[in-house]
Amino acid sequence: MAQAASEMLGPDVSVRTESFLDDQPEAVPPPERGSESAVLSWDSPRHEHARLRLCRARDDCLERWVSFEATDPDAERGRTLGFLAAAVFLETTPAAPAPAPAPSTTAPPPPTSAPLPIAATPAKLTRTFPQGEISAAVAASGPGEGTTLGASLAGDVALTARFRIGLAGELRFGELAEAQASSRIGSLVARTSWRAFRPTEATWLGVSLGVGLYQLSVSHFSSDDPEPDRQERFLLGGTLCGTAGVDFNETSSLFVELGAEVLAGKTTIYVHEEARATWPPVNPLARLGLRASF
Repeated sequence: MAQAASEMLGPDVSVRTESFLDDQPEAVPPPERGSESAVLSWDSPRHEHARLRLCRARDDCLERWVSFEATDPDAERGRTLGFLAAAVFLETTPAAPAPAPAPSTTAPPPPTSAPLPIAATPAKLTRTFPQGEISAAVAASGPGEGTTLGASLAGDVALTARFRIGLAGELRFGELAEAQASSRIGSLVARTSWRAFRPTEATWLGVSLGVGLYQLSVSHFSSDDPEPDRQERFLLGGTLCGTAGVDFNETSSLFVELGAEVLAGKTTIYVHEEARATWPPVNPLARLGLRASF
């Protein structure tokens, strides 16, 4: 990488390398006045996704993510990253003013063409990585006594090209025929998601995990009741789902999640002190929604 950057920047620029702890790329200090820096880190030992933090000054930094195929040679990966870093610095480095020519009575020599820089070998994918995501989905659970339909809203932050963390809220409604009652279940969970595999450039597969607090409410009302018979309960729970998605572009996608919702224990539903139904501790769950990145 250093060799490729040096070739492109020319002999007037000094290029040197330093190492940092594998788990602490943020500890690298910003460049000093008159210098620029490129911090390279990888999201896995297989060197598939490279993160470049390019700083032209202390308060002028940007990030680039580059993805490689497993068949790309290590040397070509390094050359690609070196050329990319040098290209960013060359884009914003002003050209030095040309010195005024000395007066001469002789004809000037014919101009010579400057040598062109060596062309960089392009990576399979180069783009700025989105840092945040917002998603909205239709959610359904069941079949059985836990059958419900509703919606969910989530916000995530991308830590790497594949791994995200965030918060999600969900609210679903249903009917319990056995108890002649309506049900409502709401949740607020902390969640993570991992995009494990990309079959094509625009599609991906992964898993998601959520853990948080659930509120289950059941209401029964009949003509001989002066007011509805309502029961509420708070439970710890979570979800485990397989996910699949299709990217429309770099900032929006359609996704589907299939999995299970697990609650800490089953809940027996009573009507006039008579057990009528049981809310299952494990319930099938499906979501279909849209995700926007920024």
